[in-house]
Amino acid sequence: MPDPARFARAVLELRVRYAETDKFGIVHHSCYVPWFESGRIELLRQLGADYKDVEAKGLAFPLTELVFRYHAPARLDETLRIETVFLGLDRFRVTFGCKIVGPGERLLSRAYSVHALVDTAMSVREIPPDLVAVVGPNLAPGDYLGKRFGPRAGPRAV
Repeated sequence: MPDPARFARAVLELRVRYAETDKFGIVHHSCYVPWFESGRIELLRQLGADYKDVEAKGLAFPLTELVFRYHAPARLDETLRIETVFLGLDRFRVTFGCKIVGPGERLLSRAYSVHALVDTAMSVREIPPDLVAVVGPNLAPGDYLGKRFGPRAGPRAV
């Protein structure tokens, strides 16, 4: 079982661009999904499991579930911090958690996403042992996103 005091976390910083905002200078909701994706890719990269290597093996991790909650608006020209962790792992799926934090440590958004491993025919595959070895010991605590938000069903680790 993973050590809840020690887990992997990717941290990215970005500045909100004009094209990501509406006429009031507030980030449009559609911009959050690519930010979550950037965090997932960076987390895998930091642990030596580059996503392009997964794809080179004829595999992919399509999104099967995405839940996110807004707490405060992100605004034009703010610097945001995107924190991404592994929340769960089972034979066929990886669950990621993400927080987006704004100026003054203000929580802007929380999200989790579930991704199944598939091959080029879109058949579900078991997570290979090398990836289990990367994700399994690096799971964040189950309440990383808060006690009242996060995935509720399924095992935490293989």
